[in-house]
Amino acid sequence: MKLEITRLSDERDAEACATLMSQSEPWLTLGRSYGTSLRIIQDPTREVYVARDDSGLAGFLVLCMVGAFVGYIQTVAVWPDRRGQGVGSRLVEFAERRILAE
Repeated sequence: MKLEITRLSDERDAEACATLMSQSEPWLTLGRSYGTSLRIIQDPTREVYVARDDSGLAGFLVLCMVGAFVGYIQTVAVWPDRRGQGVGSRLVEFAERRILAE
């Protein structure tokens, strides 16, 4: 599967990521709303990366690269129709390379 991981830069992508987060576990159980999810995605202290395949957005990653927990993977989420295809693993591998580069 061709997968491109880039820094989040589009408001529509941010909204799509917030929707996915607010409608998926474990965030459903935690009661995380769309608004709270969007605030996390738009937090300027976080690095957000999106994974795209030939069909569009496949998943996203939120990294904390400042503060007490530098290099903390805060969120990894994959769209339901892309799960089980290695998207999450590729996002974590990307995060590891990003963290170790710092």
